Amino acid sequence: MLTTSLAGAAQTEARIVEVARSLLAEGGAKACSMRAVAEGSGITAAAIYKHFRDKTALVEHLVGLSFQNYERSLLEAIAPLPVGSFARIVAMGEAYIRFAAEHEEEFKILFMPLRGGRKKLSDVPGQGGYAILRQCVAEAIDAGAIRSDNPDLVSFYLWSRVHASARHRDAASRVRHGRGSGNRRRCTAARTVWTDAIVCSRRPRRMTKQRFLWLGLGVALLLVANARWILPLASWFFAIGWLVFFDRSRRFSGLAIGFLVYVLVYFVIWWGIIPAPGVLYYLIAATYAAAYFLPFLAHRLIASDVAAFRATLVFPLAWVSVELLFSRFVTPYGSWASLAYTQSDSLTLMQLASLTGT
Repeated sequence: MLTTSLAGAAQTEARIVEVARSLLAEGGAKACSMRAVAEGSGITAAAIYKHFRDKTALVEHLVGLSFQNYERSLLEAIAPLPVGSFARIVAMGEAYIRFAAEHEEEFKILFMPLRGGRKKLSDVPGQGGYAILRQCVAEAIDAGAIRSDNPDLVSFYLWSRVHASARHRDAASRVRHGRGSGNRRRCTAARTVWTDAIVCSRRPRRMTKQRFLWLGLGVALLLVANARWILPLASWFFAIGWLVFFDRSRRFSGLAIGFLVYVLVYFVIWWGIIPAPGVLYYLIAATYAAAYFLPFLAHRLIASDVAAFRATLVFPLAWVSVELLFSRFVTPYGSWASLAYTQSDSLTLMQLASLTGT
């Protein structure tokens, strides 16, 4: 008897949810009154309160169910694909579009403005699938499939593109006749926008040669920026080529290549200047190279994760810090090798430094 009663209550609640979902999707919160839901469900206006205490509870229940189904569709789409792969993000976008087209009422409810609407992403159940996308983007960045190092920036960009596409192209709200050709056309158009957005975030192969041109520029200027050959202007601009190279390279492979080249350049520019024989010379030069490579390392690992203006300060602050700490605590030669010496012939700069103390 108890089992039958529970089964009947579950069936009644299911009918209530189905009717409420249709009313909410069609007419919004105003159309989804408790009386209207009760009439559509074939129960009395009083009986509905046995299942939901009020309209707010009913609407919250509907929204929660919609987000659960939506999140499940995203997880099922990416589950069979390799972690960190580009295909995983593509599949997630296609799942979004497919859900919008095949679950019209639920998609409307997901993004419907309701009274007392949520103010923060964290207030949305499951963060509206954003947490899943961000994890996929972060994994793709770590795997080198996406060139940016800011998963939030990429995720918000992709999410806004696919959501705008789904709404603008009516992939969900105007599909009224099942899964016909119009539905497929809208899904295909929206998927194209999603894929194009991802491609914009993916590392372009055509940039491979270009980044090495920047590295070549950095090497050429570094050769005449200090030590054996000094061109004062080169000391101001040599870092640009290196920084662009690192920004356009995969994090770890770019740093590895850059460090190797940096050490080799130091072997050349300090030859005949560092007073050390044989292997000792190479050890000292490599030590200097490693120390002065740290600002580039700091820029690559930190700058991409901070605001634009603060990002510009990472490299110069790191360089000044390295010069100070290295001259104080590492080398017995004091400030020897500091870039400041390369500007000794600039009377204007020397006068400015004497006045400002910098």
